[in-house]
Amino acid sequence: MLRHLPNALTLSRLLLAGPLGYFILRENYHWALGVGLLAGLTDALDGLLARKLGALSRLGAALDPIADK
Repeated sequence: MLRHLPNALTLSRLLLAGPLGYFILRENYHWALGVGLLAGLTDALDGLLARKLGALSRLGAALDPIADK
């Protein structure tokens, strides 16, 4: 179960792109900053957990660079 957590975090980062864009377009920068910080936290946790749990996957390797954009 924990082995899938890094991929779930990567997917959550992809899903945060929509709200981040929305808040930026609405010039609601406080919320945009919060969403951006949350996305950054999920990125850090994703990498850390993937290495610690040995949960490297082809799906994660493909999605992570996309989510980073």
